[in-house]
Amino acid sequence: MGNTDKLLSLAPLDRLPEPSWWPLPLSAWLMIGGIVLIIGIVLAAIAWRYGKGKVKRKALHQLAALAEQQDLPLLDNLLRRVALTYFPRHDVAGLTGEAWLKWLDAHLVSPQFQPLTSTWSQGLYRGRQLESCQWAACITASQAWITHLNTEAKC
Repeated sequence: MGNTDKLLSLAPLDRLPEPSWWPLPLSAWLMIGGIVLIIGIVLAAIAWRYGKGKVKRKALHQLAALAEQQDLPLLDNLLRRVALTYFPRHDVAGLTGEAWLKWLDAHLVSPQFQPLTSTWSQGLYRGRQLESCQWAACITASQAWITHLNTEAKC
């Protein structure tokens, strides 16, 4: 009766339960929170960046559609709407004629609207149909102005 009986008379070993994944320790919660915060910040930055250029993209799309119509009052209206989006109303609303074109040129590197003053006034105020080269110059100047518009200028 030796050793085998002694082994059988021993109580079974108590095994500790395996560590559980739940509930998570504080360090895991902090890591998850940090990752979620970083993802949220990145998504917000992407949404902000995309939304910032939305007006410019829409205006350029409308300009492309307007290029086929050759309607200078509609072009002038588009430029005014874009300007009112980015600049204070009191700076834009009262401008007409040559003052309006000078204001547009003030936001460009080189003046593109002032050389078109007579063309612009004939097409806008006298209702005269523009020649295709004159219309192309108006569209080119408008596209340059919208493209180079500083989207941070909004007040």
